[in-house]
Amino acid sequence: MRGANTLEPSGKQRGYEDMTMTEMGTSAVWHDSDQSWEMRELPLPELEADAIQVRVRATSVCGSDLHIWRGDGIPEDAPPREPFVFGHEMMGEVAKMGNKITTDSLRRPLKEGDRVAFSYFFPCARCYNCLRGEFGACKFRLGRTPLEEWPVCNGGFAQYYYLRSPNYVFKLPDSISNAAAAPINCALAQVYEAMHLGGVRLGDNVVVQGAGGLGVNATAVARELGASKVIVIDGQKPRLDLAMQCGA
Repeated sequence: MRGANTLEPSGKQRGYEDMTMTEMGTSAVWHDSDQSWEMRELPLPELEADAIQVRVRATSVCGSDLHIWRGDGIPEDAPPREPFVFGHEMMGEVAKMGNKITTDSLRRPLKEGDRVAFSYFFPCARCYNCLRGEFGACKFRLGRTPLEEWPVCNGGFAQYYYLRSPNYVFKLPDSISNAAAAPINCALAQVYEAMHLGGVRLGDNVVVQGAGGLGVNATAVARELGASKVIVIDGQKPRLDLAMQCGA
């Protein structure tokens, strides 16, 4: 683990040129060059009128995080990647809201301190795919900008996440814990999209191969969509027991 330090804002991201940065937050920055983590203090951008600053309260470790950490798929002779902040399966509470924000994406009143789940990428909401509701296929969608381009506290493994516009944010009920809410924007959303594209309907039979994180979520979603029978295949009894609790 490297020592903590402060990085003065030196880069800019398109659309943020006029922002001033004052408050600070901590981010866990990964360095490929020496395979180390660094706890780094980074500035928070001043809010745009239609943006939300989220204080991260829980983050899951997604399977893709492990692939990125291991460098899967990257040639051995490739140069080290620039330092970056891990994490995208997360939830948090509203720390600040722009003055144009008054509700969540379901038009429910939203205020500072409310716990929320949210998308970690930002579709344009205007292209052909977005108008069809296929936001994941948006060719113009934005994710997090690399630290060297926009050095701010922003990520799942950080204290804050910046929701620029257009964003999708949903207030969480008290019945959903922080730990349960963290993977909603990835694991749960991913399997729901698969069920939607697969056309799962009331009375269908569904087979789920594997009872890992995605498989267990898929089991619950299939049952919620009305599947009459959900068959889960896995070689580990604890996983199958959990799948049974989720509707298998």
